[in-house]
Amino acid sequence: MSNVHVDVGVPRNTEEQEALAEILSRSLFFPPLSQHPWIETEGAENLRVVRVEGKVLGGLSVQDMGLWLRGDCLRVGAVRCVGVAPEARSQKLGRTLMTECLAEMRDRNIPLSALYPATQPVYRYAGYEQAGYRVVYELPLHAINVRERGVVLQPHDLSDLTLIKKLYNQQAQLTSGHLDRNEWMWARLQRTRNPQTPALAVVAWQDGVPQGYMLYINKPPASLDNFVGQLIVADWVSLTPEATDAFWTFLSDHRSVNDKVQWCGSPNDTKMIRLANQDNSVKAHFCWLLRIVDFKAAMEQRSYSSSLEGELHLDMDDACCPWNEGRWVCTFSGGKVSVSPGGSGRMKLSIRALASMYSGFLSPWEGRVAHGFDADDESLTLAAQAFAGPTPWMPEIF
Repeated sequence: MSNVHVDVGVPRNTEEQEALAEILSRSLFFPPLSQHPWIETEGAENLRVVRVEGKVLGGLSVQDMGLWLRGDCLRVGAVRCVGVAPEARSQKLGRTLMTECLAEMRDRNIPLSALYPATQPVYRYAGYEQAGYRVVYELPLHAINVRERGVVLQPHDLSDLTLIKKLYNQQAQLTSGHLDRNEWMWARLQRTRNPQTPALAVVAWQDGVPQGYMLYINKPPASLDNFVGQLIVADWVSLTPEATDAFWTFLSDHRSVNDKVQWCGSPNDTKMIRLANQDNSVKAHFCWLLRIVDFKAAMEQRSYSSSLEGELHLDMDDACCPWNEGRWVCTFSGGKVSVSPGGSGRMKLSIRALASMYSGFLSPWEGRVAHGFDADDESLTLAAQAFAGPTPWMPEIF
């Protein structure tokens, strides 16, 4: 395609939006626009299309959000709806689309990007790597032995999310991998596939103070012949052990007409420590990918331990984003880091390898085994101290 004109940009008109919608309908099972106006909810300004000789042959959406990492919130471009027309594949259009969008994110001062991959190779080429978890658990309701009646659970009207957002942000700041959700994401969490089963919410109150909430769906039985429903927890925040126990009790109290509950948690989900036994099963275990779009900004916008002192000399390989390429010196002092070009390059690695360690997904020693980069022990130790934190996980999918 060397003699063919390829460009990436915002859809120019309604016709290009509809062309992208038709491609995603064929590629990603999206409903036709006549059935669901998803472009309106997605935001047409967030769409990007790839054109070949002026014809739209693919596209994606980038939602501007934040990503919480150990108490710091950095802007992240959440990439979704990536699709290329089946007849136009194997022409590297996906690569071109991703590369151009990463350059645009840098221009917009977005230092990170994240996504859930349908397939990993095209995104790894673009510098993304596994950096956090999404784990879905299932538990029989009869296995819940917790009974907590001292915490008051009150239904909450989802037309007002002020309190829900406040509680969510309290949890997000205590962990790594949670999104700083934008309005699109909050609206998405409230939508259900079946209008007959709306999302419901309860808030836990302890001594007049809110200590968590649960956003859930009471999925009805498939038929009257088997009158057993299922609870699907879409969002769950517990800030105290008592609140966790109260929510377990609440779920257990549904066992007369429901047999199981599903929820999303971390790989070492603290909520399950409150249960007597390990009766849960894992229904889904998936890793989301992270891309360090602007290395210097991503490093300098985070905070670090005030006791961390030293220099980390990196030699970075990043063919897709050349502004990250080369040698860098990261000087840690007083809880901050200063990043400047140069240094001895004692830690030679790819931007992908760094992404896995940057989020805390892999330790530097695990990263060296996984990615095979070169580094001395002093550099590995300093990197471990810089990126140490909670296991990164995300409660939602996008």
